[in-house]
Amino acid sequence: MVTNFSVEFTDQAADDLAEITKTIAQRILDKIHWLSANCGSLTPAALAGDLAGIYKLRVGDYRVLYTLNNDARSVCILRIRHRRDVYKNL
Repeated sequence: MVTNFSVEFTDQAADDLAEITKTIAQRILDKIHWLSANCGSLTPAALAGDLAGIYKLRVGDYRVLYTLNNDARSVCILRIRHRRDVYKNL
């Protein structure tokens, strides 16, 4: 039996989500739920350079940046922002 990965939000990610319209925020939350259910069988989209170890999830024009801990079976959501702003001030 495969169990879902647990999901944690940083304070920054929670603030980011609160600033997004409810319909888009719900789409993002649905995709994060999907990620937690399927994380064990995915090859995540890794970032490079200074952002190595961080992964991205695309939800329309928004990006969810997260880290994985396979041993603890957890996902930590770092940022949720529009694609033009997500990589600034990380």
